[in-house]
Amino acid sequence: MRKLVLIPVISGALLAIVFLLAGTPFVLAIVKEKIETAVNQSTGVPLMIGRLRGNLFYATQLEDIDFANTIQVEKLRVKYNPFRLLAKQVEITSIQISGVHVDFDRLEAFLKTLPEKTEETKAETKAETRAFGITIREFSIMDSDLFGTVGNTSLRVLLATRGSLMHDQFELDSLCIVTENSQVMISGSIPLNEQDDISLEFDMAVTVEELGIPGFAGEINGRGSVSGKFSAIALQGIMQLDVRYLENSLSGDVALEWLIPNFRDLNVEARLLAKTLPLRKDSDRPDRWDLSLKINDANLDCDVSSNLGDLSLRGVLKSDFTEPYFKGTVEGRFDYADFEPSFSGRLYYRNDTLELSEFELLSRRVDVGMALLLRTDTKRILKAEADLVCNDLSVVDNFFNSGQAITGKLRCRLSASGTLDNSLASATVGMSDVVIYGEKIPVALFDLSVQNSTVRLDSGFIESERGKITLAGSCDLQSLDFTASLYSDGIVFKPPEVFGTTTLPLGGTVGLDLAAQGNVHAPRVQGEIFVNDFVYDTLYFGNYHLECRLDADTLQFSFMTEKEDLVLDATMILGGVFPYTANLELRHYVVDRYITPATGYVTARISAEGALVQIIDASGSVAIDTVKLFVEGQPIENVGTINVQLKDRIFHLRSCEVIIAGQYLHANGSIPLEFAAGSIDITASSGQIQLADIAYLLPHDPAIRGLLRFDLRVQGVQKALDVDGMLSLTDASYKAGNISVDSVNGLLRFKNGLATVDRLTGKVNKGRFEVVGFADVSRGLIDTMLLQIKLNRIDYTNKDFGYIVCSADLHAGARKDSLRISGEVIIDEAAYTAPMRLQTYVRLLTNANRPAPQQPEMAKRIYCDISIVVPDSVVIDNNVADLAVKADLQLKGYLARLNVYGTIAALDEGKIHYLGKKFTIVNAVIQFDDPYKIDPVIELMATSTITAADGDYEIFLLLEGTATTWQLELNSDPPLPEQDIVSLILIGQRRPGGAGGMAKELDLKGKVRDYALDMVRHNIEKKTEEILGLDKFTLSGDLSDPSTMRIGIEKSIAEDFRLHYSTGVESWELYQVGASYDLTDKLSIFTLYDQENRNTSVDLEYHLKIK
Repeated sequence: MRKLVLIPVISGALLAIVFLLAGTPFVLAIVKEKIETAVNQSTGVPLMIGRLRGNLFYATQLEDIDFANTIQVEKLRVKYNPFRLLAKQVEITSIQISGVHVDFDRLEAFLKTLPEKTEETKAETKAETRAFGITIREFSIMDSDLFGTVGNTSLRVLLATRGSLMHDQFELDSLCIVTENSQVMISGSIPLNEQDDISLEFDMAVTVEELGIPGFAGEINGRGSVSGKFSAIALQGIMQLDVRYLENSLSGDVALEWLIPNFRDLNVEARLLAKTLPLRKDSDRPDRWDLSLKINDANLDCDVSSNLGDLSLRGVLKSDFTEPYFKGTVEGRFDYADFEPSFSGRLYYRNDTLELSEFELLSRRVDVGMALLLRTDTKRILKAEADLVCNDLSVVDNFFNSGQAITGKLRCRLSASGTLDNSLASATVGMSDVVIYGEKIPVALFDLSVQNSTVRLDSGFIESERGKITLAGSCDLQSLDFTASLYSDGIVFKPPEVFGTTTLPLGGTVGLDLAAQGNVHAPRVQGEIFVNDFVYDTLYFGNYHLECRLDADTLQFSFMTEKEDLVLDATMILGGVFPYTANLELRHYVVDRYITPATGYVTARISAEGALVQIIDASGSVAIDTVKLFVEGQPIENVGTINVQLKDRIFHLRSCEVIIAGQYLHANGSIPLEFAAGSIDITASSGQIQLADIAYLLPHDPAIRGLLRFDLRVQGVQKALDVDGMLSLTDASYKAGNISVDSVNGLLRFKNGLATVDRLTGKVNKGRFEVVGFADVSRGLIDTMLLQIKLNRIDYTNKDFGYIVCSADLHAGARKDSLRISGEVIIDEAAYTAPMRLQTYVRLLTNANRPAPQQPEMAKRIYCDISIVVPDSVVIDNNVADLAVKADLQLKGYLARLNVYGTIAALDEGKIHYLGKKFTIVNAVIQFDDPYKIDPVIELMATSTITAADGDYEIFLLLEGTATTWQLELNSDPPLPEQDIVSLILIGQRRPGGAGGMAKELDLKGKVRDYALDMVRHNIEKKTEEILGLDKFTLSGDLSDPSTMRIGIEKSIAEDFRLHYSTGVESWELYQVGASYDLTDKLSIFTLYDQENRNTSVDLEYHLKIK
């Protein structure tokens, strides 16, 4: 009895010991080693298991598994029932795999090395499989890249299944494939033999974003079933699409039934709607494309319709997908802008041969014929031909905005042979009677060929009325290696046109002989360019020769004149900051044709180096050995070599001494390239210079006379300049327009920033002036100043208002950049005779108190306290008034907001004009007394007597209020309505029939003409700037008299570079063309050609900002 009790106890203890041992690291390490050895012996491929955990009796977990560096698994966890093995059943509760990474290239190579099973081995395996029943309750894969990548990120998919794997079939309770936003559900059974039927159902919801195609979004939903035997699978399904790409969309339903593989058993019905961005330029609604596809009983019908046209495909689809057969037709039409072609053709596919025949595209301006015969199994092109004829190239304007119309004819013949992987295509493209951007090309011909990735231009030429260019070359589109050649004996240069006329008076011929090869990223170019008979306006530049060479990123060129008296050699690295070096040599270079009216020559050497990206940091030197010029009979020559260096953004004038008209001018020192950021130190001196002899050197050649002498040194920074020296004028005179200054004598002394005017006297317009005082400008701006200015009967006449004779005694004092001007101005005589127009009143009344949009800072620091006295009277005699006024005014306030105090009153009985009638002034006073703004109080009363058919009427005109809130009233004796009073003034009689009658027939255009024209001018200028994209458009002159009008245009075509153009409206030949280029913020070059005066000028301008 005791033994019977001990047997189960001992057995249980042994089982407990075995169970405990099955989970020990020692036993698990042995089992791990045995698994690695068994796999290595059976496959010949190493298996590495990092760690084995768990208990061999119910669950184990393998970690860090590596199978032949091909498959890596982070974790493999298996739960099972080992006791079911006693019943020849393998029951796996769950298999969980996470972190699977597969090298599919290595896996494919590995599978090819495995030996195939023999029939005996397959039979043995089948018998062994039938001996056991295998049941897998749950299977899942997480965090793996088995399903590929989206973009550069692995697609993370959770695969989970529940079911049973038996010896004859796989019962699939559920197979769930889930990503972050998509899922596919499958259920049913899959037989493991060929006798039983498949029975599967699926349901899918896929988010398009997870497909990884940039720009695509939306959803694809579907459901269906798979049934039948493996030899005849029946597939049924319905799919709904809602896909978006950028601003385009595709939506609709697709239904499919197919007993695979026969096409006769294929039924498809699809209706899809696509919406795309509008192709028409004049539409803002999306284009709609409706597609319907139906396949039934081997008949295929497909229709696409839209607002741009329609397409239909009809045919018969036979056989099965292993040997498909299709025969059908395609036809349709297209309607876009002025391009309305129709097309048709035949399609045929059988025995791996695709044929497109009788294809034609026909339209009013373009015809295309095409034929294709292709073997799809070998990809061999048996026949490929296309012929395109275009009898009017203006059809291109329907698709590309070329800016100007393109006209002409084009014909292209194309053929291809070889295979799709190694095809050879050749084409001949010919053009005739082409006009593009005003250029006429009678004929152009190109022979092209394409093989693999190489495009060749075997030969080609373009011939126009200006010359002929031949070209050839090739380019590999994959490696970007290329060759190119360009040759022309001579091309006549033709300047561009604006408003139908030549804008730049340029001429000459250009010859080319260039060859290029290498890679697009590292090209090599070598050749010559000849410029012959180059002319700008009346300037003849002669002939030039340019040799250039580009090797990888290094550009070298040499530019010289025919006589080699100008030679420029330069080298530049094309990349990075574009470093360069350049040397220019002038060898006895004659300047007669460039500087009018100068004659002479220059010998000089100029060198520069730096980087284009950092052009301001460039350095260089100028050495002028010889200057021999004669300007208007006056000699200009140098004394010794003129040396200038540019280094560290500073111009260093080492030596400069010239003789102008017998007088020495000497200068040296340094000037910063950016004046605001550096320090200047310049010394300059001269002998006694006749101003008339150097007037031509100044802008606009002013009419100046007299003697000038200076000895100055300027040093310091912009805000703290120190000027030492002197400047004297003797018997100087100047005349410009209505200003005439003469007999000017004076001496200006500069010492430690203090400028002293000892006594500057002279005459101005029959009067005299005198200035004495001093100014301290040691800090760049005025620190302390005291000037006394006396004027005695200065006579000034101007056609825009009349004339004035005035005297003044003014005092100008400054302290810490604040200036005060005080004193008295006496108007000895004055007459205002300019006619007043309606727009003049509007400007006076609306702009009197409107501050300037941008007031200069200096105007906010200048205070005025000036009295204006009229001892006698000021006469106003124009189309508005005939009267004399007396004034006593005081100007007070800062210039930025100046105010007026005092009174202006009419004397005696003056006359004013209103609506064509003359009124006698009874009383007229303008009182300025508003302390905050210029808004005078106006009081005006005037009368006029008008004789009408029914008697005499005395009309009273009363204007009261301020300049901003004035009111005008008309009264009469006997009393009349105001409309009748206006009628009396205009036509001399009352209105017949009240408000209607003759008043409607009045021509009031003349009364508002000036104001209307001014408004029209403003609108034309602004609208033209907007439409043409101009920086500035001005319309000057009288709009009612086109002979006086001029048009001005300004346009920036590159950074710091602007073009200027102006012309008369009726005289287009009297134009001016100019260009300006800003070298720095303060230094610019301006050139102008004036056709009216037939001259050309080139100026160097330096801009000073005076605060």
